[in-house]
Amino acid sequence: MLLKGEERITYKKIWEKAGGNVIERMLYIDCHTWLVDNLLERDDRMSMAASVESRPPFLERGLVELAFGLPSNLKIRHGTAKWVIKEIARKYLPDEIVYRKKVGFRVPLDKWFQEDLGEMAGDLLLSSNSFVSTTMNRKFIQSVLESHLKGRRNEEIRIWTLLGLEIWHQVFFKDYSFSSNYI
Repeated sequence: MLLKGEERITYKKIWEKAGGNVIERMLYIDCHTWLVDNLLERDDRMSMAASVESRPPFLERGLVELAFGLPSNLKIRHGTAKWVIKEIARKYLPDEIVYRKKVGFRVPLDKWFQEDLGEMAGDLLLSSNSFVSTTMNRKFIQSVLESHLKGRRNEEIRIWTLLGLEIWHQVFFKDYSFSSNYI
């Protein structure tokens, strides 16, 4: 929300409308905020970009109504979220799949920075007119890039952050539009 306080008022209204115990209210808020304003939008954009029709199976109306009707102790038990789903899944899948940690759809920046993007990062971050290398310790930046390229350390977060800063500076503070052979 653009205006201060408006977001808190909106969440407070949703919280009051939700009713039930804390878990039921949290699930209601997630469904009316995070799910629709973030997760489903991302799913829609990514699937459309790949010309794929996406159908989130756990959002079928009957299943959602069933899930909301279940008591909270079947949703979370002994600190385990999605307990009832995991109990059903255990009948069909091995425990290492049912209980594995959640992982997102990771972008392999570490590998990319060891390949073609590594050259681009070096060119942008170490050039004579680079904001990053003229403002920060150029030797340290060079050692970060070299360490990553040679596989001694995974520096993808530092490189990504520095690239973001460099490109942001070029777009908003230099007297030209950012255009590069790399884009």
